[in-house]
Amino acid sequence: MSITSLYRSLLRCAGAAFRMPPRLSVAVAVMCLAAQETRSDSLLAEYDFEAPFAAFAAGAGVSGVLPDGWSDASAGDAVEVRYGELREAPFTGVQSLLMEVDSVAGGAAVLVSPVVDLTRGEVLRLRLALRSPTSAQVEIRLTGVEDAGDVRWASEVNAVPEWSMNTLLLAVPEGMETGQVVLAMSVPGRLETDAWTLEALDVEDLVGERDFETNLLGASSFPLGPTSPFVAAGNFRPDDAVVTDPEVTGPTGNPALRLTGFMSEGFTTVRFTGPFEARPNQDHTFSFWARGSEAVAPQSVTVQMGRPGQKHSRVITLTSAWERYSISAELPFSFAGAHLVRIVSGSQDPFWVDGLRVAQGEGETEFARSGPVELTAEATADSGLFFEGEAFTVDIALWGALEAAAGLEGSLRHADGRVFDMPFIAVAHREDVLHRISGFELPDTGAPEFGTFVLSLRVVDAVGAPLSKWSETLLHRVRTARYADRFAPHSPFGTHVFWTERETRRAKALGFNWVRGNYQLPWSGIEPEPGEWRWDLLDTRIAHPRNAKLEVLAYLSSAPRWASTARADWSGNNAGWWRFTAPPRGETEMIEAFGEYAYRVLERYGDDLTALETWNEPFLAAFFPDDVVDGAPLRAPPRRLYEMTQQVRAAADATGYGGRLFWNIGGHYGADERGFDEANLSMGTADLVDGYSLHRYSQLGMGFPGDQMEIDMEVIEEMYPEAGAAKPVWNSEGGVGPSEVFSLFRHNPPRNLAGRAGEQGRHFIRYHLSNLAAGIERVFSYAFFEQDRWSSEYSYMHVDGRLSHIASVFSNLAWHLEDREFDSYRNLDYGMNAFTFRAREHEGPDVAVVLASQQRTILTGVPEGLIVRDMYGNEPEVPAIIDSGILYVVSDDLDASFGGLAEAVVWSPQPSPFRQFADLGDSWRQTFLGRVNDAWWPWLEHESMGWLFARRAGPGQSLHLYDYRLRSWMFAPSPGFPWLYHHASESWCWFARDTSEPRRWFWFPGSGDTVGEWRSGQMLRE
Repeated sequence: MSITSLYRSLLRCAGAAFRMPPRLSVAVAVMCLAAQETRSDSLLAEYDFEAPFAAFAAGAGVSGVLPDGWSDASAGDAVEVRYGELREAPFTGVQSLLMEVDSVAGGAAVLVSPVVDLTRGEVLRLRLALRSPTSAQVEIRLTGVEDAGDVRWASEVNAVPEWSMNTLLLAVPEGMETGQVVLAMSVPGRLETDAWTLEALDVEDLVGERDFETNLLGASSFPLGPTSPFVAAGNFRPDDAVVTDPEVTGPTGNPALRLTGFMSEGFTTVRFTGPFEARPNQDHTFSFWARGSEAVAPQSVTVQMGRPGQKHSRVITLTSAWERYSISAELPFSFAGAHLVRIVSGSQDPFWVDGLRVAQGEGETEFARSGPVELTAEATADSGLFFEGEAFTVDIALWGALEAAAGLEGSLRHADGRVFDMPFIAVAHREDVLHRISGFELPDTGAPEFGTFVLSLRVVDAVGAPLSKWSETLLHRVRTARYADRFAPHSPFGTHVFWTERETRRAKALGFNWVRGNYQLPWSGIEPEPGEWRWDLLDTRIAHPRNAKLEVLAYLSSAPRWASTARADWSGNNAGWWRFTAPPRGETEMIEAFGEYAYRVLERYGDDLTALETWNEPFLAAFFPDDVVDGAPLRAPPRRLYEMTQQVRAAADATGYGGRLFWNIGGHYGADERGFDEANLSMGTADLVDGYSLHRYSQLGMGFPGDQMEIDMEVIEEMYPEAGAAKPVWNSEGGVGPSEVFSLFRHNPPRNLAGRAGEQGRHFIRYHLSNLAAGIERVFSYAFFEQDRWSSEYSYMHVDGRLSHIASVFSNLAWHLEDREFDSYRNLDYGMNAFTFRAREHEGPDVAVVLASQQRTILTGVPEGLIVRDMYGNEPEVPAIIDSGILYVVSDDLDASFGGLAEAVVWSPQPSPFRQFADLGDSWRQTFLGRVNDAWWPWLEHESMGWLFARRAGPGQSLHLYDYRLRSWMFAPSPGFPWLYHHASESWCWFARDTSEPRRWFWFPGSGDTVGEWRSGQMLRE
């Protein structure tokens, strides 16, 4: 038996043994909670969904069966949801619970658990397994019993296409004795759930055996500047805003940290934030030394402490002398994994801080370090970004008395989960003084060369007892970007950053060659009063992308109050935001004023702007509000955008602008957005622009033929003149969307929040492949700018504001695919497929990105003529387990050598139900559905219906099919096709086999009336 056959046999026999281990959701508050054993007296309920399901009292649009005690509380317009038992590959046992949402408008599909007793603890710990082939976003709620709309607690979880175990901690509201757990879905999709466990715990049970007697901050002084996990934040923060000042010694004997305010988006700010873990329901005090500038006295500074978004604040007044300040508060348990302390100033005058401490008790102001020895380590490279062949080097600072034979122990943890211990590092004996080790080169640990790593270090004595807390920082090593030293206007890779020197330089180093501004050209800042033009700040900022050799896509935005539709009486949660995004009013004078603004921008900066969009997302009311009624924005009329685009075209022609003008379109979103754009098309807006830009965030499956991007492009090419042919289409903002914040740290809070890290890396790759295969010319990832954010955000940054592993994942993607164009989809073997890219003008090797439907892949060998690399760019030593299921294959002749890879890669897929049918060639089979290609299972290519997503519908051959063009689920019985059951309308239909585009069905209404009608796919979707 060959090694390939042996591996295949082992995988088939092992079955689930090679399944990815369950990953914690980032909603977990996780301070190592999953490792604690469940106490028998804490268990409230277990639901394994093994008992028989039964019909239930269902409302309009709700159907199916549910377990005893479960119910539906869906609300809103046109909510269509079906429940049932699912026996295909449950998480445990023989069946799981299925929730299929076909349609949602103005509400949510809501699944409600049996009543839960909440009197036995302060915290409800919920563990549940989730799987979603459509990567559904699910909101998990704790509600009252009488009213499922009485939401007391909520958290969002992104379910993914493979089973994952999610752990959430729900605070039990005071006085709440019973409740219900709710799963809510506000968008169509498919969700499977299994293995629920609910426990009642006290917060002391969650805290565990931690030391709360020392300084709870990881560091008290900052001789190396802000180190992980502390954050010096601000969208336009200059490099010297928060730095160690060697000229000023603080009371601890260390150089003090200097904070200087700077202008950011129209106001002055500077922020410094640090996380810590607290003993719940106890008083804590944050204290520190500070002094103001001798030239300015007094100075006001705000001090904050508490959970993210729920902070206690105090304004203190600094003098020119060192004084100790404090703020005290009782802190509850933090479900975010950490509490925060923050020092904020709104002044441009510098001030200094030193000796930060958080301790239990009220009014604690005496200083104490974080341990006998205080250790901090920080990468010598900016953003921790190293390049091929560069050794990892760090600056180290120690403060305290080091015993003889003391030293450093530590490890490097790769983002793929592997841990590499470092040899013991001896440190010379020192007295109680600051000891610096500059440019220390980390010893060889055998870790792979490329990727993202967590460096963990601490000081230990001669017998290995710890003398310091752990210090952790992130390190990245990537190949040098293809165009690091020159412009690359043909590159497809862009991102969103603020135009600062540091962020633009970093984007270029990672392999991005385009940047889109984040409201970088605000009319409100450029002309705050009529005729008052301010350019100084923008003159400085616009130089940074140019100096970094980045191409710029910009957009006009933010009408000033004197020209805007915004009014002071606008109210609502986002009223401030709507005032910022409001367009100019419709009077001729204001439209012409907008034209003058566009003219002056292009006259001054036209050579620096490669492309320009008239406005950002004008098809959405929140970004193009004409008014606000009852707390909701009303979109400005379509003519407003047409007239504004006329002005921009006139300004471009008058200034001789050589770049391209883009219209940010929304017709692929839905009927309302399509109507807005159709009105503009009728006026002639398309004739005024050189291209179209779309925005597509997606949690849906991507990276296969017929996926969401391909569907979007079909709509766009049909709707907009010359789109995809004479006029390019760019995706100027997109990615995963609002994502759960993850932390790769294992010792610093918030810890153990990396459950979705691997999935985000895989999605990032699939997302780009999907865009490029669909014909998108440029893709702008949102976003790689730093923010002081410790909650969910549209960002690929780490929780502490530093680069995440997505940076190294992207860098490898761009390095492989730059200068290559999408060529074809290829099927290597059952369940293993590839996107191939040909080198432009046949120069250089070709590249294929291999995607396995199951994530864990075993590479048994590399055929001659191929180079194989993993998601981070490393060449694995075979045999190797590739957890991501993603490989880059490089070859001078893919056609000649690529086929051998299928014999070298093995994995354990879920079997296609069509394997028993004879192969007609190229994986096409004659089945009960007709001719079907199952090479991409669970995605199917049907001879007439196109691409479908399939799930087994029981032990036989019958299937549930998700039609991406209809955006709905259908049941295909075996035998019985071409009869199909449409879940959303509860109707049977008969598919006309000989139709494709447009496809046609004979549709029977679901009301019982037997009179039907012929309908096209477009009619059904609308």
